[in-house]
Amino acid sequence: MVEPIAEFIVGLTQETGWLVLIVAFTLLYFALQNLVKLLRSLLDKDLEGKVRKYLFGSAWQAMLFGFLITTAVQSSSITTSVVIPIIALGVVVAIQALPYFLGANVGTSTTALIAAMSLASDGSPDGIASLNVTFVHMVLEFFAIALLFPIRKVRNMFIWLAEKGADILTRGRVTAIVYVAIIFYLLPFGVVMLTQDWQVATDYEPVVPPEVEQLEAEEAEAVEDNGDATDILEEADTETDNGDNNNDG
Repeated sequence: MVEPIAEFIVGLTQETGWLVLIVAFTLLYFALQNLVKLLRSLLDKDLEGKVRKYLFGSAWQAMLFGFLITTAVQSSSITTSVVIPIIALGVVVAIQALPYFLGANVGTSTTALIAAMSLASDGSPDGIASLNVTFVHMVLEFFAIALLFPIRKVRNMFIWLAEKGADILTRGRVTAIVYVAIIFYLLPFGVVMLTQDWQVATDYEPVVPPEVEQLEAEEAEAVEDNGDATDILEEADTETDNGDNNNDG
């Protein structure tokens, strides 16, 4: 449903990158603005109580809810965009929404897991490698949450950083634009530029599973056999051409 509309808008802009970006930000602004108004009109006291009780009743409950919803829709942007207006309306507070966002962050990694599983279904070395990396990513997220989230000071630190960022953004539009430009563009770009010349350690050799080694050996043997067969065919063609030339002579 969304893809045809997006293709239509891109077609109207004649695939001009900066124009598509302006249209996208404009649509996002009005969509979020109307979403807040819609939620404000739909949420009554009874529904607000149910949201707090069944969706954000406990930290692990909110985390599981964020994980399941994000896994279902395959987009953490959608799940977070829905909850942010609820926070703005005061239905839940930031500390209640934090585990929800953590669960959504883990849930969005299932997209990479599905893609890696499809690549590894044929047993190719690249597919198996991508699956290994995806599992490492998911295990890292699970252990990071399990080890850090139960610590109250760590949770409060994230909330404090979010509140300080919100204070900066509310000082004015120019401040907000500068803040977004620095945090999301200049800072990542600077890190990439500073680290692009770093030397990567070459003494590390990844462990290759035996089945992958066997598959690579079979592929190399098949390529060698194909090369031998090609040489035989070329020699046969050469002998045939020489025989035809002798007959013509």
